[in-house]
Amino acid sequence: MRLKLDMHVHTEKSFDCLQTVEEIASACKKNGLDGVCICDHFVSREEDIQIIDGVLIIPGVELNTNEGHMLGYCTDGKVEIADTLVKAAENIKSANGVAVLAHPYERAIDPAEIVEKRLDMLEGLIDGIEVENGRADMYVYDANIKARAQAKIRRKRTFGGSDAHFTCELGNAYTELEIDCESLNDITLEKLRSALLNNGADAYLSKRSKHINSARSQYIRRKKGGASLKVWCKYWLYALKCVAYDMSWQYNLKCEYHGKKQNRKDTD
Repeated sequence: MRLKLDMHVHTEKSFDCLQTVEEIASACKKNGLDGVCICDHFVSREEDIQIIDGVLIIPGVELNTNEGHMLGYCTDGKVEIADTLVKAAENIKSANGVAVLAHPYERAIDPAEIVEKRLDMLEGLIDGIEVENGRADMYVYDANIKARAQAKIRRKRTFGGSDAHFTCELGNAYTELEIDCESLNDITLEKLRSALLNNGADAYLSKRSKHINSARSQYIRRKKGGASLKVWCKYWLYALKCVAYDMSWQYNLKCEYHGKKQNRKDTD
């Protein structure tokens, strides 16, 4: 069977999110998704594969390091946090997970040569690259295109996920995967892990997330963390910039241009 999976979704266990697994499952049915991988910041989902309201819930994690983020799919138990991408990949592999470099070109402060050096360093350690991320193009408009180009050069498997912190973002980017099962009830963690590592997986982008969703995430982060007045003042300036940028003709023009590349996939 062929699955449509959003392989990068957050829940209230992340420091910048409030949505529950049950809310996610309900929204997935409306968006035509067969399942999601829960990749909370620093927090491993230790449950086995679950089916909630007919939606596959896959355990995972997102490890934030000083050099970037690493996703772990199909992790088996707790994954230790890490300071470097190499250690993050090793920790995910120790938990029998599939190690995938998340949105490598998302940060405007990281020059392309630095990203490529990190990819060199991770050669042989990661199982794939997230080449379609629903939020990655917010400030680096060709972040996903660059990630896909590197995956092709390095012959890495390609994956897609929305990076959803809100149900309205679910399915903005996703992965289609072939698995040798007749129904969702037949899928086990081992079978899914094997399919991700060995079967053809196509990454798609259907919609770019708006900047206001990033502002909403940052609002939640500050509420959870108890930010100071100075931090809140900076935040509201940032939120206003997000609203203005979403309304700007430059952003909408970029969205229109990249809309022509929607649902692009790796054809190799």
